Amino acid sequence: MSDELTIEIIIEDDGSIVIGIGDDNGDDTPILPCPCCGGKAMMNLASELWIECQECHLQTACYDNAEECLDDWNRRVRP
Repeated sequence: MSDELTIEIIIEDDGSIVIGIGDDNGDDTPILPCPCCGGKAMMNLASELWIECQECHLQTACYDNAEECLDDWNRRVRP
């Protein structure tokens, strides 16, 4: 079993961006909408990774690991 993950970025016909993280088995995990406002969230890829809502700017902490970053965001609940 490999520990490699892939990041898939899809631009839909309406201009929306869907980002998913998958493993070698083809299992993809989407970035869920913002738990506060329902806005679209985007993973920022720099020297560190974080996910930020494009509407209200709620964001995760910075991570070195994309899977941990995605898990953190997708487990958030409305404050």
